[in-house]
Amino acid sequence: MPFSNPYSGPARRVMLAFGSALALSACTTVESSQWNLAQLHTADGSTRRVGELRNGFQQALTQFIGKTEFKVPFIEGITSAKPIDDPLGRCLHNLNGLLVDAGNNALLRAEQISTVTWLAEGCDYALSRERCALSIASLGAPFSVNGPAEVDDSLKFSSAEELGKAIGQLILAAAPELTEHPEAADQIPGLAAQCQSLRSLNLDRNGARRLLVSCAALLQRTKASKEGRPALEALHLHAAQNCLGLALASAINDPSPLVRAAGLGAWIDLTAGEDPRPYALALGSSVPENIQVAIEGFSIYGIPPSPSRSPESQSSTGELQTERYWSGVLTQLLDSLREGPGAVSLCHGMSQLTGLDENLRPEYWIAWQLDQEALLQSQVPSP
Repeated sequence: MPFSNPYSGPARRVMLAFGSALALSACTTVESSQWNLAQLHTADGSTRRVGELRNGFQQALTQFIGKTEFKVPFIEGITSAKPIDDPLGRCLHNLNGLLVDAGNNALLRAEQISTVTWLAEGCDYALSRERCALSIASLGAPFSVNGPAEVDDSLKFSSAEELGKAIGQLILAAAPELTEHPEAADQIPGLAAQCQSLRSLNLDRNGARRLLVSCAALLQRTKASKEGRPALEALHLHAAQNCLGLALASAINDPSPLVRAAGLGAWIDLTAGEDPRPYALALGSSVPENIQVAIEGFSIYGIPPSPSRSPESQSSTGELQTERYWSGVLTQLLDSLREGPGAVSLCHGMSQLTGLDENLRPEYWIAWQLDQEALLQSQVPSP
């Protein structure tokens, strides 16, 4: 009787699919996290209670089966839309799974920035929005992001159809082999002109995200020697700065004090403490989280410039004036607080500013500031 292999034909292919998917499951965490975040949220970022969540194995298996020529009847039962238990907690879990070190993977970094820009504004879960804010500094470092985006609501945003047509022209100019009619590339302006056309569009949040991911994908498909590639790289930089600027603006205006503080901290880190605006915002209220972020910035980066940014600020006299300005801001706020975690942070900040020994008594620093002001007045010559 001839030997019969029970794992031959379709059964063998199914087993190989399972084995390959299992082997790949360890390295598809980012992909499954990205899929799950899309399932957990509506287009505006609000939470959904029903969706098709996948773990790494399920994501890998689904992708593997989708690339093969045969069908597995039970694959639809592995992943299907179901009620989601704890959607907020799953959102944060998958967000952590997505926001890993992207390394040199420009497309993954673009997907991360796109997701952060999306959820920083619309997610219902404050801890997820805080996680987005905390990631802005590391995501924005390669793109020289230096502050929140200023959106002019009086201008009309370009439509999704207009953006889609422009991106289609961009793809045709950059990588015509990806399109159905590559011969049409000779009939349109070159890559540099297409990039300039896209930069002129006034994009909303979703449009900015779409453009960023499209640019990153095209950069991976075009050669470094491609004519017009520098313009594509500049467009990619512009899109990344726009997205991260929108995410930062959402964070610093968030209703949660924890998210606002994380956004202000990201702004300080992005500018290495050289921009006084986040310090002024953080110290413009008595919110302890904001105060702590500003004092941590003093500790890491030193005394920031004063908001006036006068040319004399580089001199020793200018540095003294800058110190006086910030000590005045801290003691004025300290005088209104007098106690609590915010007051403790302010006392630490005064010690860092002045170089004097630590003293956690607010009245000590208020008296010190009054003495300094009196000394300064006594040095003013009489008219």
